[in-house]
Amino acid sequence: MFEKVVSCLIQVGTTTSCYYSSIHLGAAKILAKVCHQTGQREFVGKCNMDRNDSFDQYNDILVEHSVEDTIQFINFVRKECSSTCHQKMESKSPHCTTAASSSNVSPRVALEQHEDSNSLLVQPIITRRFAISCTDELLGRLGELVKTVEQIRLQTHLTSRALHSIKLLVHCPTLNFNFRSGICQIQKLKAAGFNKLSLGTDVSGGYGVGILSTIRDAALAAKVLSLPDSAAPDQASNRPQQLSIKNLFYLATLGGACICNLDDRVGNFGLGKRFDGLLIQTGAAAATTLAHQNLNSTGDSVNRCRTPGTDRHGKVYVYQKIP
Repeated sequence: MFEKVVSCLIQVGTTTSCYYSSIHLGAAKILAKVCHQTGQREFVGKCNMDRNDSFDQYNDILVEHSVEDTIQFINFVRKECSSTCHQKMESKSPHCTTAASSSNVSPRVALEQHEDSNSLLVQPIITRRFAISCTDELLGRLGELVKTVEQIRLQTHLTSRALHSIKLLVHCPTLNFNFRSGICQIQKLKAAGFNKLSLGTDVSGGYGVGILSTIRDAALAAKVLSLPDSAAPDQASNRPQQLSIKNLFYLATLGGACICNLDDRVGNFGLGKRFDGLLIQTGAAAATTLAHQNLNSTGDSVNRCRTPGTDRHGKVYVYQKIP
């Protein structure tokens, strides 16, 4: 199943994904190996969850075991799923140290740290389920790991509603529609000074897993927000503006790279960056719709990708290679 999921996401143009597997260490390792063998850029996490009121049998029984498995998973990914730093890790470079840094980290599992681990194609990420699925003790221990492990990321969900505490924000409009959880007001966030915004493909069992359908739903969400409110006609001028094509594609590309702290490497075609890209046919050879074929500008071509385009891309490149 993991192979099918990863292959499907690559086919629809997802060059970088953030996964969580399950509470089982073995399953998480399998997913990491699949990602490594496939060639997609990944952040993979072993799910931590010690509270499950719906199904008691499916959770981490002990906080200690959950933390130990997380440490083992981090070590596994950085050793067994390395690409660019494989030789350095195998030779135990001087930059590699083994230690349990504090009493809050299990002394029975050695935590290995590598200064160059941030350059790996597949990277571990500390992952907990929704906050209410973790006890305060487990949340605290995972927080200690974030402080302890160098170059480690933390995966989270919508757990904070205080804008002053939010540093990064990923807008998943398809999920919002399906959950009926509201619509993210991207324009207001931009005006408030948020500069790390992106689109995400969490769809909550939705109808499309690619970034193209997410771009369309983000455009639709912005249009809905811009509709006049008949109950407050005097506030029509204060309604949010629609998102332009440039805004949408920025959020889908460089915006996502900024969220992952990869904007110095990928996200656009800047000089010296690694080539992550999609080869998309927009001319007559790719015509499967009744759309007009005359493309007068680059903007027309980009807009063609968004409107009558499909997720069946000609080629997908990750780090100059076709996975």
